[in-house]
Amino acid sequence: MKKLENGVMQVTLLLTNEEDQQLRLLKQYLRAEDLQRFQWARLPDFMVRIGKFDKAEEIYEMLYKSNLENDRKKVAVYGGLGIVKLYKGDYRNAILFFEKALELIKKFYGSDCTSTSSLLGNLALAHSIMGNYQCALAFYREALNVFEKRPISASFEIYSLYLNMGILYTNIGEYSNALSFLEKALEIGKSNLPENYPVLSNIYNSIGDVHRILGNYSVTVSYFQKALQIREKTLPSDHPALATIYNNIAVAYQCMNDNSSALALLRKALEINQKAFGPSHPNLGGTYLSIGAVYNSMGDHFNALSHSEKALDILQQTLSPHHHDLATILNNIGFAHQGLQDYSTALSYYQKALAIQQQCLPPDHTDMARTYNNMGECKLSVGEIDRAISYFKKALAIRQKCLHPLHPSMALVYRSMACAYIEKGDYSNAQLILNENYRNSSKNPSI
Repeated sequence: MKKLENGVMQVTLLLTNEEDQQLRLLKQYLRAEDLQRFQWARLPDFMVRIGKFDKAEEIYEMLYKSNLENDRKKVAVYGGLGIVKLYKGDYRNAILFFEKALELIKKFYGSDCTSTSSLLGNLALAHSIMGNYQCALAFYREALNVFEKRPISASFEIYSLYLNMGILYTNIGEYSNALSFLEKALEIGKSNLPENYPVLSNIYNSIGDVHRILGNYSVTVSYFQKALQIREKTLPSDHPALATIYNNIAVAYQCMNDNSSALALLRKALEINQKAFGPSHPNLGGTYLSIGAVYNSMGDHFNALSHSEKALDILQQTLSPHHHDLATILNNIGFAHQGLQDYSTALSYYQKALAIQQQCLPPDHTDMARTYNNMGECKLSVGEIDRAISYFKKALAIRQKCLHPLHPSMALVYRSMACAYIEKGDYSNAQLILNENYRNSSKNPSI
């Protein structure tokens, strides 16, 4: 498919037949989906798939107000509205509609039907996005229990549940569990879906994100590129899902110190999100967050502060007060103030970030290590060396527990600790730390 002038697309068609494996999988998948969908529900569902959420909401709202008498139709409308609200960042109303649909399903069809497990998965996803991880995990486990009772559990639907559970485990720092669920999702997806089906891009994207956290940046980019190739082939050029993958590739480039490439991708993501959503959508907030982080990496702390504060303004409206993304933004704002040598303000933001993380994350989550490291840097800058060392030790303990010794962030905390010991005049401990860092870095020339 090639874009010509005036919005005209040139499409090259290839002849095929019933023996085509990709065609067979596509027909099988679409047939399974259609069994669960009313004819009239296909139009708003299609609008959701191509990113036209306002139009989908308009259709569902019209149906919602038409006093549907059929309970199955009510379930479809409530569930559809929940999906639209979820995409539009209205998570609380998404949960309300999913709960309405679930109540009807359980009342008329019992707890073990297909729609029950799907709605439980959607409820879990909404709670996960809001940062209510334990609640989300409970819903996912309930949904998984329903799926596994069915003889066709290893088919089209369960991969989505595995995918979302993998994302949840990534968020709470359980990376081996995350990869386990994501690889299950990928195995089922590859067996049951055409190779360019959009769902596969979500799985590749999520696996890439885990490898980014673990510091495997070349592996990360390869998975993100697979996701991007599928989305570019199957979605309109202004679809928000493309903005998401641009954002994620940009974060990987930032980790690899390629800030100019990262910023170029984030500007593309920002343009798409501004066109697709209103000014207060969480996706826009996420893009501002990433742009702020890149500017911090570039040493442009004024621009970092501006974009991070925009992100905070948006995400505070839609996320729960203890969501870990808010802690990430507060960390970035603190880092910008630290770069501007306003250490007391920086420390106050780090303390706010830490308070949120202690509420919503396990005590050994890698995000907390970053906060402790930043607090240590702040204390070192103002001459509170012993406090700085105590924070660096906390950061190091978490990273040693959760990350490979060759992870790039290990070198950062070793060097910070060594600087603190040198400032203190404790050269023997400084030498020990530097020797350990050298042993690791000599195994990894990129550090």
